[in-house]
Formats: sequence, C-alpha cells, structure tokens
Amino acid sequence: MIQVDHDAVAWSEVGDEVILLHLADSEYMELNETGAHMWHQLLAGTTADDLVASLVGVFDVDAETARSDVTTLLAELRECGLVIG
Repeated sequence: MIQVDHDAVAWSEVGDEVILLHLADSEYMELNETGAHMWHQLLAGTTADDLVASLVGVFDVDAETARSDVTTLLAELRECGLVIG
C-alpha cells in the first residue's frame, strides 16, 4: 500500500492541478490533471496496479503508458519523501 506522508506535505488544488509543498525544505511540485487524479487516490492509500487501472479507466491512455506515468510519479514522490510504501 502506497500512501501520502501527511506530516511531510501540504497541498492545494488549483483548477485541475494539485500543488504540493514539501514542508521540510519548502520545495514545491505541480501535478497536472493526471498527477492530481493519482494524488487523490494516494491520499486514501492505493497500489501502483490500482493507479494504473484507474488511469486507464478515466483517461484515454493504454496500460503501458499509464504504468510508465505511475512509475515516474511514484519515483519522484518517494525521492521527495512525500509518500510511504
């Protein structure tokens, strides 16, 4: 299970995007509509496979592209310490 580290991040929605602020170093990250969709699922806790399935179901994207997007975003969020798992 992958979930947001609520103690490490503040976030806000701006239109279809989500802006993340890493509280330890004041670095921010902007997520587009696809990233924002994944972020909302991560708030409750999810798996990479569930994120892929959700992207395929909601957006016009194939599973291979969705998996690549999920892998990339999760790597960035883990590197910043914003997700656990």
